[in-house]
Amino acid sequence: MNLENKEKQPPSLYDKVMKTIEVVMLEYKEGDKKEYLKSKLSNIYDEEISNIIINNIPNEFFAGEKEIKPTKEVKDKEVHTYYNENTLLTLTQVENRISKSLRKNYDISKEKITKVKSSKKWKTLIKLGIVIPSLYLTYLILENKTGDKRDKELPKKEIDSRKIKEEPINNENTLVSQTRFNIEVYNSLSEEGRMVYQYFATENPTPNKGYQFLDKDSAFLYMFDKDNNLIAKDTAGFGETQGDKMNTSSDKSNEEVTTTPAGVYIISKSATEEDQEEYGKLQFSLFGKSILGEESNLGEHQTWPNELKVRTEKLRTTTPNDNNFSHGCINISEENFTRDILPHFNGDNSELLFVLRDKKSRKDGNIFDVASLIKQITPLMIDLINQEEEIYENLNLQSSKNIKKYLENIALLNNDYNTATKRYEKDTKNISLQKNIENIKKEILVNKELIGKERAVISGREK
Repeated sequence: MNLENKEKQPPSLYDKVMKTIEVVMLEYKEGDKKEYLKSKLSNIYDEEISNIIINNIPNEFFAGEKEIKPTKEVKDKEVHTYYNENTLLTLTQVENRISKSLRKNYDISKEKITKVKSSKKWKTLIKLGIVIPSLYLTYLILENKTGDKRDKELPKKEIDSRKIKEEPINNENTLVSQTRFNIEVYNSLSEEGRMVYQYFATENPTPNKGYQFLDKDSAFLYMFDKDNNLIAKDTAGFGETQGDKMNTSSDKSNEEVTTTPAGVYIISKSATEEDQEEYGKLQFSLFGKSILGEESNLGEHQTWPNELKVRTEKLRTTTPNDNNFSHGCINISEENFTRDILPHFNGDNSELLFVLRDKKSRKDGNIFDVASLIKQITPLMIDLINQEEEIYENLNLQSSKNIKKYLENIALLNNDYNTATKRYEKDTKNISLQKNIENIKKEILVNKELIGKERAVISGREK
């Protein structure tokens, strides 16, 4: 971890604990402050870690005023007043508390403490005057050790951050579970790719749904599952025209523009009959909003059959410079679409695909903001989902009507079967009656099979 470049790092565990405590205590009204905080933390972290957190918070924190808030401004910059007006600790006093706690309780040498103290990160430990060195400082030290193995066993008294509960914290002001963030994946992405990845790690805007984003600079399409795990990154083709001007390739009355505008798109399984014939199941429609605020409807599908050989060769080259070859749709090889996209995405209008800016878009000064894009696309997403629900309900209603009709047919056929059987018992030599009975039995079986198919269709829709 680069201690000098905080902006490019993910939120630290220390920051998350600070935020948790801040939010919890803002809800505090009366009673024993220490017990209140302990009970709340136990619902978020396990009991062992909660106790360590509580034990490392100075007693002054729990005395005096009920709320955590800064007092009046103090001219002396070396004084932080985050407990109450009666308790002022200088930075030196707090640093000494941290150092003593690290040496005594966590078996960390004075040399390592001095090394971290010299970095810019030390003063972040003073925020709110709360001392939780085991959760953050130990992490920094382990990340910056030289000559030691990364997988060396932690001292017994140190906190193993892997013990922290994986459930998301049910509070909109707190961060989502750490299990949704992978530092290696994060560091492998472009700047805007990191924005999308981190937003889904912390905000989880489409719960239990995966998402994708296209990085036109590298010509890679990234796919993530519902838990924010990277499924795959596959080479992709996209619009031959750079920038975010609205795509008009399907409107022959205007000048044709073959862009894949940066923005956010809803992944939908709806497709025209023409596209269904051309791409079969290996396709999705994309209904989106560009970063210019314009509606942009494209497609995501297997490599266009009419130029399969040429486009496949371009997808296989090592350079991304020849991947802008389509009329605007995102092209993926048949193999990759079958393996990486189809099993993980349903196209039920609740999954999103982002297109990141290209060089022209950045040069034009267009802004890529994940939260804003999601806010813009949400009404359209809700509308499409409602339409889908309405279609779903109508189809199920029709299936239910069909099942009722088949059951009525079976009831009538059973009556005919009973009548024919009684007549046949009196006239066993009547061959026509015998054939009639066999035909009735076959019709009953056919109606039962039709009921089974309708029920299977309903079950498939529910899934």
